[in-house]
Formats: sequence, C-alpha cells, structure tokens
Amino acid sequence: MSYACVWLLDAPNDPLKPESVVKLKDWLVMICQAHQWDFQGAIIQPDWFAARVLVPRETLPSAVAETLLSQTRDQVLLQEPDRAGSTLWGDGYLITSPAEDLKESDINRFLQFYQRARSGTS
Repeated sequence: MSYACVWLLDAPNDPLKPESVVKLKDWLVMICQAHQWDFQGAIIQPDWFAARVLVPRETLPSAVAETLLSQTRDQVLLQEPDRAGSTLWGDGYLITSPAEDLKESDINRFLQFYQRARSGTS
C-alpha cells in the first residue's frame, strides 16, 4: 500500500534551518528502513514536506503519519535544540493513497485550508 503524507510546521514563521531541510530526506529514508517501509520520494520545503512511502497492506495510514511525524520531530530537535519543547509539526496532516494520486493542486489546497483554519478565517 502506498501513501503520500503532507505536514506543516506548527510555527510557519519559524522555518526549519537549511541544514535540517537538507537532512530531512535522509531522516525519512532512515525511518522507513527501520520500519521496513519503502521510501519513494519527498518534496521538502522549509515550512512543510510531503513524503511518499510504500508500506505493508496491514499498516494503518495513521500509523504511517504518526511514525513519520514523531520520528522526524526527534531528528529535527537533535539538529535544532533551540526548538526543545515545541510541537514542531502542526496538528493536521494530509494522507492519500495511492501515493501517486497526490497532485500539486492537492498539496496547495491542503496548505490553503490549513492556513485558513489556523487563522480562523473561512
């Protein structure tokens, strides 16, 4: 089963440091290997990222999202200790299946929706 996951930073005005942005793909590969998942690619921006993974059919989409969220957070906090105590990632995420169906327009729509929800506008 393939999934595409999109996350945003909790504080979009405080983007990841360039070093963390560069290392994020390596961390995603490492996390996927540790769980015997197949990392299929990523789009990484300073304030959001999207990852595509192939996982066993019995793996729940929420488990994929929670694992990637928590373990990338751990790696970022090691790289950026000044973020200690922060939640790092926003409360929401987008997950689609199959991963190939995620389009740039879907990502943009999610980003707009999330930003409106965060600001309290409709």
